[in-house]
Amino acid sequence: MAEFGFTEAQEMFRTMARDFTRRELFPGAKERAKLNRIPPDVMSKLADVGFLGLRT
Repeated sequence: MAEFGFTEAQEMFRTMARDFTRRELFPGAKERAKLNRIPPDVMSKLADVGFLGLRT
């Protein structure tokens, strides 16, 4: 039978992405949405953790 779970590496990435989002993106999300832009400091944080340039 085929297994459809996530690998350990995928689970680690999911956890890191969730924690980063809660810590760095949720605060101020409404204000950023109203401005329709992502401030440079947020873009820098996204780049620092490797989220820019990800392909699915």
